[in-house]
Amino acid sequence: MIAWAATVAAVMLTGCAVLRSPGDPVLPPEAGGGDWQQSAVEGDSTLVAGDVIALSFAGAPELDQPQRIRPDGKVTLPLLNDVTAAGKRISDFQDELRELYTEHLKDDRVTVALQQTANAVYLSGDVGHPGKIPLDRPMTVIEAIMEGGGFTDYSDMRNVTLLRREQDQQHRYKLDLSSTFSEPSSKVTYVKPFDVIHVGTRRF
Repeated sequence: MIAWAATVAAVMLTGCAVLRSPGDPVLPPEAGGGDWQQSAVEGDSTLVAGDVIALSFAGAPELDQPQRIRPDGKVTLPLLNDVTAAGKRISDFQDELRELYTEHLKDDRVTVALQQTANAVYLSGDVGHPGKIPLDRPMTVIEAIMEGGGFTDYSDMRNVTLLRREQDQQHRYKLDLSSTFSEPSSKVTYVKPFDVIHVGTRRF
């Protein structure tokens, strides 16, 4: 018990670090979005079903159009019919379309832009506005909570739970955000698409 208490105390001093409870896995050291975060920074996100993409044809502007990626991961494109888009980075999909249109258009330059993302995180518990938060940029746990109306007078910032789906399994991570606004610097935890963040309620 003494060793456990010392460990908890040490972790709490690191600001936004992860608190581990018995049976809870530890959030990876980078505590971030990994490849997804980097690709979002570069504007080259991986497409998912539900995303709306804008297609622009340099040599045939009359073909310009938005397309929503269907649940089967495909879009129906002029002259090509069905093409799989989900699971591909925007730049890779753009290159693929250019090759496919080479035999159809003299100018095969095609630009693909993400118009609306289906990626989101979900907030529950003691936050201003629980619900779905669009994930259209790299976002930390704190930023996601602020997007959802922030903490309430009853929020327990020491008791924040992050649910994350990884390799067809759901993992639970405990976060202590109590010193986020008081420490001069602290580690940040980036969210990933479809994370669920639950903010606990203080017990009086």
